[in-house]
Amino acid sequence: MPISLRSKTAGKVKVTQAKYNMLSLFPNSESLACRGRRLHDTPQQRQSRVYAPDIYLQADVVPSDHRLSISQVDDQRAVLLQGETRHVRLWLTNTGSKPISDVWLVAGDEESLWFGPVPAEGQGKAGPSMEVVESTNSMKPAGPQKLVWEDFEENPVIQPGGGAEVSVLMHIEETGERNLQWLFAFREVSSSALGDGG
Repeated sequence: MPISLRSKTAGKVKVTQAKYNMLSLFPNSESLACRGRRLHDTPQQRQSRVYAPDIYLQADVVPSDHRLSISQVDDQRAVLLQGETRHVRLWLTNTGSKPISDVWLVAGDEESLWFGPVPAEGQGKAGPSMEVVESTNSMKPAGPQKLVWEDFEENPVIQPGGGAEVSVLMHIEETGERNLQWLFAFREVSSSALGDGG
């Protein structure tokens, strides 16, 4: 049976044993330690059974000051034909306890991405049946690209518990099934920026 744990502070969590009641009548306690490896370093250790200290289940809990969750808005499997361009909407959620801004995305070499709001049908300069994208036409791998969400001009900062939507045009030339390789990086809003109202 999976058990969910939620830590309120950063630190180390060490799980040593499990206690439970069998049939609500017999209390039991079971150690969750694994025996350490057999030691063979010294003659004494080789002549008798000597083991390293027991190993317990433990985890490092890091501070939750800066956390960003990314999800796809429509939650559909991205299936593209060769040379096709697909509009993908991402939702950024600040699940930390401090405001963040300046979010970047690093994508794999096989993916071409363009960011920014996509014009509604009939509102683009090229008409409803065309889309215009810009490219550097370079074989050099693309570097980190800064994300701009829909209401970036009014809200350039994502507050704790808040979210923002980002529009992405994705274009892939290679054939075959492959996994998207996207790395998101972000940073905390500086205290001076908060003081200036940014």
